[in-house]
Amino acid sequence: MKMSEDQQKCFESWLRANCSNLKCALCQSVRWKIGDLLLPAHVNPLEQDLGAHEPVMAQLVCKNCAHVVLFDVRRIKGWHDDGVSDSSQTMIF
Repeated sequence: MKMSEDQQKCFESWLRANCSNLKCALCQSVRWKIGDLLLPAHVNPLEQDLGAHEPVMAQLVCKNCAHVVLFDVRRIKGWHDDGVSDSSQTMIF
C-alpha cells in the first residue's frame, strides 16, 4: 500500500529526528528510499475479516542493495494523533 504525501512527510521527519545516521546493516550504505506500508498479516486465513485493516509497518529500502528495514508506524508520533506509548520495558542483551 502506498503512503500518502502526508504520511511520507511524517515518516521522513521522524526518521531524520530519530535515525539520522542509519546505515544499511548489509552494505553500510546511507542511501535510503521510503517504501510501502504493510498491512498486518493474518495467521489464520479463516479470520481474515477479523483483523485490523490499518497499516502497521513502513518500509525503508536501501538504494544500494535493496535491504528492507521495517518500522512500526503505530509508535511514530504524529502518525496517529500522538502515537502509541510503549509500555514495554527496554531489554538489553
